Amino acid sequence: MLGGLTLVPISALRTEEPALAAPVDTSTRVAYMIYTSGTTETPKGVQIGTAAFGAAVQSTTSALGLDRATRTLCVSAFHFDGSYANLFPTLYAGGAVVIRPRDALLFPPTFFNTVAREKINFSGFTPSYLRLLLASPQMAELGDSALEIIALGAKALPVADLRPLWSYVPEIRSFNRYGPTETTIAVTNFELTPDMIEEGTVPMGYPHPGVFFHLLDEEGIVIEESDRVGELYIGGNQLMDGYWGAPALTKEVMRTDVVPGETVYRTGDLVYRDKNGSYVYVDRADRVIKRSGVRISLVELSEIIGSLAGVTSAVCMTFDSEGELGIIAFVVTNGGASALDLRRAALERIPENMMPNRIELVKAFPLNKSNKLDERLLLLEAGLRPLSRTTPPSVTAPSD
Repeated sequence: MLGGLTLVPISALRTEEPALAAPVDTSTRVAYMIYTSGTTETPKGVQIGTAAFGAAVQSTTSALGLDRATRTLCVSAFHFDGSYANLFPTLYAGGAVVIRPRDALLFPPTFFNTVAREKINFSGFTPSYLRLLLASPQMAELGDSALEIIALGAKALPVADLRPLWSYVPEIRSFNRYGPTETTIAVTNFELTPDMIEEGTVPMGYPHPGVFFHLLDEEGIVIEESDRVGELYIGGNQLMDGYWGAPALTKEVMRTDVVPGETVYRTGDLVYRDKNGSYVYVDRADRVIKRSGVRISLVELSEIIGSLAGVTSAVCMTFDSEGELGIIAFVVTNGGASALDLRRAALERIPENMMPNRIELVKAFPLNKSNKLDERLLLLEAGLRPLSRTTPPSVTAPSD
């Protein structure tokens, strides 16, 4: 009895069992629509069907080994589908989700204190957010916490971020996840080990069950051999239904003329298979540039500069240098190196014709609402303009 009222089970109020609803054909229904981040172009409304959504959730739950004991801290905002990879698999497994205001989570103490207080054992976020945590003196506290699993995705995962993570928490299970929004949340969840990254690359693993990867060269020929870079096309059961209100744009990326008898999504990502058959991300096709006839991968350039002594992290991007292609390196240091010091050190490892036009020291990398690096803000604060996509004939797709 509560306040004079007696609580009775709902089942006791039923006079008869309700009839079950007829099964619904979920394969033709849209589970949700979400907009792409707009990092590289105008955001697009991506429609995800219930069958694709269910396949992604089930595969992620299985790959990470989530169950009823899982306690997840959701870091990413809900308008970003990176959060879905944590939220829905946890609920599907019967676990619990802990949510904190996103603005509060931009301060690392909120993350570390929540992990400790709520006994969080799983969380997932971007490599940019990991760098924010690694810069905190509280990072050492994770070794005594309940945190067992971290999944990292939405951007290329540098070796330089993984090594310090494992130095603080050697036993933590670390997963690299990959997947464009158009292929439903993520199509890989690959557990990494220190020996896998000894050669300086971070594999993204293998596609989920029911998902298929195809690598094509510039001539549209499928690449069968290992260690050869091609553009990744994705087929299988996690493809989007299409872009909202944009059938022509949908047709451009959802291709039926590439792999006989199969619809595949053109990712624009450059990938290769290593000797173990695992896929390795190289770069975006539009982030491998040609300057003065020399091919430059901005991801590789960032990793080289990020590995210099005194550098905590680095990111390279293009800018409009009086109508020409310019490269700038934004660098976070431990306070002991100047931009001139870094240029001299970089010249020992990078040819002059691949060097950034400018090295800019910053205190920290700003994040956007999706916890990704805010490249536009970095350029704005440096007084630079993004390179127009219609300006430079020197920016070309790579050729092998």
